[in-house]
Amino acid sequence: MQDGVWQVADYAAGYHHGSALPGEIGNTVLAGHAGLRGAVFRNLSRVQVGDEVQVAAGGWRFVYRVRVLRSVWPTQVEVMHPTPTPVLTLITCTAWDTQRFIVIADLVDTRPA
Repeated sequence: MQDGVWQVADYAAGYHHGSALPGEIGNTVLAGHAGLRGAVFRNLSRVQVGDEVQVAAGGWRFVYRVRVLRSVWPTQVEVMHPTPTPVLTLITCTAWDTQRFIVIADLVDTRPA
């Protein structure tokens, strides 16, 4: 967040500096647009609890299982707070960019990419 505004790359999922690296204990936070300024997360709203999300990084594939889907206000930055277990948090805009759609998933597997 910079000057009260969440910073997001236009055409890529952006890693939130200071969040955990994929597969590590803590909260790995990735954000991306779902429409007007880019669409890397255009289908994120179709994800359902129980679905798998895979992140490839550093020659490894990290597999997460979706546990929570919810919308929050841009000021609700607690969704990015550190966690005691490996968690993936995906963030995109929703409700005409007045809210953020959040997907929270738990690490279930790690394997070579």
